[in-house]
Amino acid sequence: MTASPPSGPHLPQLFDSSEANGPSARSAATVAALVASSLLAAAVGVGWFVRVPAVVHSTGLLEQGRVRAVRAPEAGVVSTVFVSPGDTVTVGAPVAQIDTTELHAVIDGLRGQLEASEAQVQQSVASAPIGRRIQEERVAWSQAQLLAARAALLDRMVGHDLGTDIDSLLAAYRPGQHIAIDGAVSGVRSAEAWHRLELTQVAGSDLAAYDVVRARSLRASLRSQIAALQNRLSLFTLRAPVDGIVVTEELDRLLGAPLPQGGIFAELAELGGWQVRLRIPDRDMRRLHVGDSVVITADDSPVRERQQMVGVLGYLGKAPSLSGSTSTGPRFEAIARLSTSEADRWPLGGLRHGLSVRAEVVTKKDRLIWVFLESLGE
Repeated sequence: MTASPPSGPHLPQLFDSSEANGPSARSAATVAALVASSLLAAAVGVGWFVRVPAVVHSTGLLEQGRVRAVRAPEAGVVSTVFVSPGDTVTVGAPVAQIDTTELHAVIDGLRGQLEASEAQVQQSVASAPIGRRIQEERVAWSQAQLLAARAALLDRMVGHDLGTDIDSLLAAYRPGQHIAIDGAVSGVRSAEAWHRLELTQVAGSDLAAYDVVRARSLRASLRSQIAALQNRLSLFTLRAPVDGIVVTEELDRLLGAPLPQGGIFAELAELGGWQVRLRIPDRDMRRLHVGDSVVITADDSPVRERQQMVGVLGYLGKAPSLSGSTSTGPRFEAIARLSTSEADRWPLGGLRHGLSVRAEVVTKKDRLIWVFLESLGE
């Protein structure tokens, strides 16, 4: 038997399955793709050309006044720490001492050389007149010996009828002509040589004055070196650059630690004024600008509206690291300055150094597409 079609009312067939792959279906798909592409292009265009304010969230610490670093003018090992975290110091007050044992050893060595130089100068000055007098007497004695030798030669010359011209005889005489005259001529020439030697000694004693000058010059040089090193000693005492509060924790850990020249030993918060130091992730640094507004709220604020201030970014840069620090936190920081009027809005007694705060930095307008993509990354 053949099945009969169902009786009763039924809906008409509106779509013929045989036309699913027909030209009309392909046209509809093409139109849909074009519409989607147009919408995507329009969205990208809007995202590129439209700029909207962006907000960067961060956390930080409240600080009293600007923070100034206590740096080491000279490299060395920290031998003494004079302050503790939270101490209030005045400008110029000693904060720490760098070991000066080696420098003192150098100064002591120079002082020893100076003492020897001064003794040499005193000896030279005191002995110069005596030496000069002795040389003069030796010259006089040698001159007397020469006169005696010439007199003996003259006596021999007269006794042998050789005349009285001693100088002519000495110039022309050849040894071996007469034994008596040989001895007398030899005595004269020996006395002349001795007399010349004594005159040379007198000239040499005149050079001793130059030795005194040289010793005095050396003494002045040593004194200058000692004075320079003593002035340098003052640089080994680290002093507070401003009136402020010591904000660096665990200073005792730096005792005995090496500190490079220019290295940061501690930080002081200047008295007066308030600011917030924020640690900024690397990805957000591009979005921040000096002058951006910052809304600051205390972490433990029970009433947000009452404990909220608005500051302005005044600094952007790399976060400093203290000597001996092994921190692996954000590499960048921002500092928001707070006006006196904003600080006065905070409840009495609520502001304190080191208070943890939250911050929302309202940056300058950025392209909508970057804000959207960065939000997806977060």
